[in-house]
Amino acid sequence: YTIIKFTYRGFPSSYLINTEKPPTDDLQVRKALLYAISPELVVKVSFANVPKAAHAPLNSTSLGYDPAIAKMYPLDPEKAKQILDAAGWKPGGDGIRVKDGAPLKLTFIGGTGWEPYAVPVQAQLRQVGIDMEIRILAPAARTEADIKGEHHLAGLGFSNSDPSVLTNIFHSKNIANGFAWSRFRSQELDDLLDKAQGVPDLNQRKQLYGQIQKIIMDNALCVPLVEGASILAYPQTVHDITFDTRGFPYYYDTWMQK
Repeated sequence: YTIIKFTYRGFPSSYLINTEKPPTDDLQVRKALLYAISPELVVKVSFANVPKAAHAPLNSTSLGYDPAIAKMYPLDPEKAKQILDAAGWKPGGDGIRVKDGAPLKLTFIGGTGWEPYAVPVQAQLRQVGIDMEIRILAPAARTEADIKGEHHLAGLGFSNSDPSVLTNIFHSKNIANGFAWSRFRSQELDDLLDKAQGVPDLNQRKQLYGQIQKIIMDNALCVPLVEGASILAYPQTVHDITFDTRGFPYYYDTWMQK
């Protein structure tokens, strides 16, 4: 058998961080999450090291992916602790941090299939003093809950052939009835997203999406986790299997040898 793998283009499986609901309305708490969570550990524990770990708002196969963005938040649990200390979150008797009498407790809301992404992260956050509740809901219920902003962390991945997928996820127009579950409102970001969609020059689009990703990560709007991938195994009598622009199998020219 031949085994082939192609990483999807688009937005990796990630946690969108609610910027309106305390305590993740605090930028320092959001940055601590990024330093505390290891996507590599999620890939190892839950996915047998088959897909790639994600560190940016675009998968590495996407137009506009910027390796410099992926280096912004290296794994550093000690730095996460220092950030939380400075923000006034002090370790409590049970190891969970407390500020003004309230524990540092977050709610993750995801759909069926998000358990493998949530359980390793829950353990990692516990090590820096963050308690994460995992709520797995049916598709309609989880979408409703995330649109309403009931979460601190919401699981989302979005394959797309074009980096304009970031408009679906981060433009403020999509907060009320869409996928903008970080609930971030920025005229600068909205303007850049609008401009990048309408620019025909690829090099200029890459530059714009680099700026967009920088704003997303400067404001810690998401925790990238896993770059999803198509994985196929087929006998050597099958030929010319390819992938479409999103990364899904494309069988139009596929043929089988007798």
